[in-house]
Amino acid sequence: ADIDDGTNFHGSEFRYYRGTLQSLRNAVDYWNNHAPDIQFIAQLGDLIDGQNAGKYGEGLKMECPQTEPAFASVMREFGRSLCTKVHHAIG
Repeated sequence: ADIDDGTNFHGSEFRYYRGTLQSLRNAVDYWNNHAPDIQFIAQLGDLIDGQNAGKYGEGLKMECPQTEPAFASVMREFGRSLCTKVHHAIG
């Protein structure tokens, strides 16, 4: 989500939002340059944050929902990987 960093609902965990897409870019660059023969990528976290839907939290400030553009941005980064097997854990 293109929102300021913040905490979870309970305030007990810090969440990094705006920098996460760059972190994925850095990971893909690393894999491509240092581990081009990896067998698969396992994506275990939230692929995009629910606030992109614009229905709660900082998402309420968005002019329109950002779920689809956010998803496309993330998938575009995964698509740059030399590894074509990407597994996503949902839940």
